[in-house]
Amino acid sequence: MSSFELALRTRLLAAAPVRQMVGERVDWGEASDTGQLPAAEPAFPRIVLTAIFERRPQHMTGFTGLIDTIVQVDCQARTAIVAAALRDAAILAIAPSGFFAGVRFCRATNITPRMLVERTDAGIIHRQSVDATLWHRTEN
Repeated sequence: MSSFELALRTRLLAAAPVRQMVGERVDWGEASDTGQLPAAEPAFPRIVLTAIFERRPQHMTGFTGLIDTIVQVDCQARTAIVAAALRDAAILAIAPSGFFAGVRFCRATNITPRMLVERTDAGIIHRQSVDATLWHRTEN
């Protein structure tokens, strides 16, 4: 069974520049750090994905099968330069159409990056957050 969430994560990790920067650190909703207890220092750079909005269009006989989801791709790093490089790599990974993990993606639209800085007890986290509309459909 495919899912949009798995397919988008697979898509980002399939892009060599993204994989080189984050390793496996692409997660939905909340960053998973090292998995060690007690909680260790967060690993950076990383990408945290959040589905902001999803629309499932219908016609008179039911759903069309094509879904558009607005996704936030939050690129986090310890420096602004690395966060920006990760942002650019992520945009290049999600922009074209493609097929990943059973999901067909149309070309991404409405790609809107913004810069954020978060101060935490562990230090400053530089964030380049990108919202994008991803049209997709599952093809099993």
